[in-house]
Amino acid sequence: MVIKPSRLVAPSLLAGGYPCIMVDLSIPAAYEPLLWWTRSSVPPYRYYVYEGGRSSGKTTTICQSLVLRGAVTSIRVLCAREFQNSISESVKKSLEAAIKTLGLGGYTITNDSITHVNGSSFIFKGLHVDAETTVKGLEGIDVCFIDEAQFISKHSLDILLPTIRKDGSTIIFALNPLTPADEVMTRFVTKPNREVASRTVHRHVTYRVLLRAGLLPNEVLEQVREAKDSPDFAHIWEGAPIEDVANRIISWQQLVGAETVDPADGGVVFGVDVARLGADRTAVAINQGGTIVDLVSWHHTRLTESAETIRQLADRWKPAAINVDDCGVGGGLTDMLLQAGLPVQPINSAARAKDSVRYPNINSELWFDFSEKLQSGAIRINADLPDKNALYDELSTRSWKLNTKNQRQVQPKAEYKQSNNVGSPDLADSVLLSAYEPAKYTSWVVDVV
Repeated sequence: MVIKPSRLVAPSLLAGGYPCIMVDLSIPAAYEPLLWWTRSSVPPYRYYVYEGGRSSGKTTTICQSLVLRGAVTSIRVLCAREFQNSISESVKKSLEAAIKTLGLGGYTITNDSITHVNGSSFIFKGLHVDAETTVKGLEGIDVCFIDEAQFISKHSLDILLPTIRKDGSTIIFALNPLTPADEVMTRFVTKPNREVASRTVHRHVTYRVLLRAGLLPNEVLEQVREAKDSPDFAHIWEGAPIEDVANRIISWQQLVGAETVDPADGGVVFGVDVARLGADRTAVAINQGGTIVDLVSWHHTRLTESAETIRQLADRWKPAAINVDDCGVGGGLTDMLLQAGLPVQPINSAARAKDSVRYPNINSELWFDFSEKLQSGAIRINADLPDKNALYDELSTRSWKLNTKNQRQVQPKAEYKQSNNVGSPDLADSVLLSAYEPAKYTSWVVDVV
């Protein structure tokens, strides 16, 4: 079914005497709920969840519905993402394209805003660094559109949702799920409470909804055919959770299974992934005899402050070793902890792996070493671990490949961050470091007489 309304806007919905807007718009039936405002002034749902694969029309159709509504009546739209370091990473270009495609007048587009002569405005925000500060003061929001919503954290949603409180306000999510426990999927689709379920419309969409409607470009159909045998096809094109895709090092099920492993005995090892003043965070995983018992992280601190926090943790846990990622700013933290007399083991992830036949560097060895320990039952994870879902996301979404030397090579961090539009996997790195045993080299004491 394809909806082809010639007149989307009824005169009774117009405000301020603006002329009736006539458009030729064809959309798949799955997106019909987005046009509720053409029939009523009261939305039938508060939450609109569109999840699925590439070329399913999610962002394009949502943006078209928003700019059409914004051209008809004055609305305030918040366009949010978990990670947005600049306006170029927002949906602003998609909104601009929708305005151009539909031939809508009255809009003014600047470098960082979109407004209409009737008072409509589009605001663009990232939530990751400090959601509370980011959304503070955002009163009177009519629509909140969260793109790439698979990355939205529980913390961000807990702060954002109560902020969108205007009568008749709606929240739209567009996402390609990463794991079964993505916060949006859990809260609104798989495990919603009765009240949320009654106020939510959910649609799983793929390229097939455009294909059936005759709206899928031929070049995209060719891309689909070429990608059929790709190990990532199920996730990228069908919208399946990424853990069901080949070439993942660790699965979500393995991590959940590790929560019920019998605890082991042994000393405490810290794994420390270091950040400084940017959006990334410093993370400390506390591994007690193979059990990840705690996970502590913080943002926006100088190395001296991080060193003091780790010293306090060490006073409590008495670690036998503190494995620190010694690359970049980690080298400075290593020196401070050594000066404090702590049992630091600096680990350079770019250095030669212990098993240099199988792995090109320690970074790849860290991942596969942890995966093998998971499979053997040597790792247990505290089921009440702080930021557990975020950790599982980071651990279960990294891929690998064989390099030209037939070594197992983990996807480079920069590529992972760019392809998934996420920040640094700091929690995962700290956990991997806590479970890694650096090479022990023979030492000699030589007396010269």
